[in-house]
Amino acid sequence: MRILITGANGFVANHLVKQVINHDIYLTSHSDQTIIDDEQIFKMDVRDEDSIRKVLHAVNPDVIVHLAAQSNVPFAWKHPVETMEINAIGTTNLISSIIKLKLSTKLIVVGSSDEYGITAKTRQLLSESDPCLPQNPYAISKLAAEQLGIQLARKHHVNIVCLRPFNHFGSGQKKGFVVSDFCSQIAEIERGIQEPTIQVGDISTYRDFLPVDDVVNAYITAINKDIPNDIYNISSGKPIKIEKILEKLIGFSNKKITVVRDDRRYRPAEVKSFAGDYSKFNEATNWSPKYDIDECLLRTLNWWRNKV
Repeated sequence: MRILITGANGFVANHLVKQVINHDIYLTSHSDQTIIDDEQIFKMDVRDEDSIRKVLHAVNPDVIVHLAAQSNVPFAWKHPVETMEINAIGTTNLISSIIKLKLSTKLIVVGSSDEYGITAKTRQLLSESDPCLPQNPYAISKLAAEQLGIQLARKHHVNIVCLRPFNHFGSGQKKGFVVSDFCSQIAEIERGIQEPTIQVGDISTYRDFLPVDDVVNAYITAINKDIPNDIYNISSGKPIKIEKILEKLIGFSNKKITVVRDDRRYRPAEVKSFAGDYSKFNEATNWSPKYDIDECLLRTLNWWRNKV
């Protein structure tokens, strides 16, 4: 099987490549420099349909896992047009290229749980049938990409599977995400780079956290299983208080670390709990999360300890 993974420089792509075995793997990156040492990397900008067609023509993939995205929410607020171009228009360009080249390709489009937005205020666990009310440019761009993809695929008979992963973490994730931010600060405290204080905003909220290993396993399952064209949540179904995540990570350190609320960062969350129901994907594939969250938190912290 020929598998094309877009977004070779991304956090999840790096983990996915290591786990997909016994297949021909091809990667794309918009940059000349990649974090994955592999000779089968094509330079491709999803905003440029010509570059997409060249890659698809060369590879003729059986499956495409579309991970290329602009996923930083603060960046999206500052650059909403660029975010929309990469995420929504880029995905549309990819599907249009599949259609024009008449490829029999399964396209796995990776969206985001952020698409649900404030709907989470009225749901204990979010399901795929719940309305999406996204509240930031990133989430809007992901929802647009997904919905455009579904409609084009339906009209032109393209095999498309849309996945909505919830919060995931692991080694290699950049700062700007809850677990990586906590881990990087603890590692810097242990090295004496930072004072033994972690300043936080509102950590009283509950979120659905998955180790990246579970997310990658879900993507591999979607690659290998013949499942209906549809939208599927990838989640744990078990919301965890962010404060508890921080307590676990601090507990792995032999340093005495103080947690201080920073009023500049503190904004009471509009959505207190945000978690997903993965039963639809489980019924279609028999996938369920299996990795121990504590072990994965420690592994992520150790990665940051080696990095700082």
